[in-house]
Amino acid sequence: MYKVDKGLTLGYHHNMNYTTVTLKEARDNLSELIERAALTKETFLVTKFGKKKAFIISVDILNNSRKARINILKNTFGIWAKRKDMVNSWVDNLRKQENKRHGQIFT
Repeated sequence: MYKVDKGLTLGYHHNMNYTTVTLKEARDNLSELIERAALTKETFLVTKFGKKKAFIISVDILNNSRKARINILKNTFGIWAKRKDMVNSWVDNLRKQENKRHGQIFT
């Protein structure tokens, strides 16, 4: 019934397999797909006329991906936090952008 594909990259270094379903299949089986996503962490790509339209994905996977991104940002761009020569630099601008996007992760 469903086709399993590979290659979705969510966040950093988080590759996952996903199952492709048509919009009609998703509509007819939405409750089942949501349960499978929530309980088994299975991911579904919904297509319409063969074009990618949406994902059905577990909230846990999204939260873990966000946490991984924040840790990577802290460990890379946070290393220059105390350097005076990095004030008003591209690194400082990037920190400000990421703080707006993810909340206060750099102080």
